[in-house]
Amino acid sequence: MTQREFFEAVRDFEGMSEELKAKATDLITALDNRNANRAKKPTKTQEANKPIIEAIKGLLTSTPTVASVIADKYNDGKKEEAKISTNKASALLQRMDGVKSVKVKVKGKGEQNGYFITE
Repeated sequence: MTQREFFEAVRDFEGMSEELKAKATDLITALDNRNANRAKKPTKTQEANKPIIEAIKGLLTSTPTVASVIADKYNDGKKEEAKISTNKASALLQRMDGVKSVKVKVKGKGEQNGYFITE
């Protein structure tokens, strides 16, 4: 049982005093406020991805390029701990504003998503 479920059960219980019901309602409101504030702040991973996203945007053109090529271009000359995988590049590309994808044929691999910048 979560805290919210507990507080809602206390609030909705028929035999509970009004004072306890009011306290449960206040605690539910506090949970909502805490969650809203938490949602506004970027996570550590989101903060760490910001420079990677900016670098990837600089690599994109109006010609569709697959994520593996973009990851290779990004990783070129970087130290091992600074490199990103094709999967990470693909995940970041899918979430970027101003970036679209289309299916492109890749010799020996079939169809893959090709990403290009629209801005």
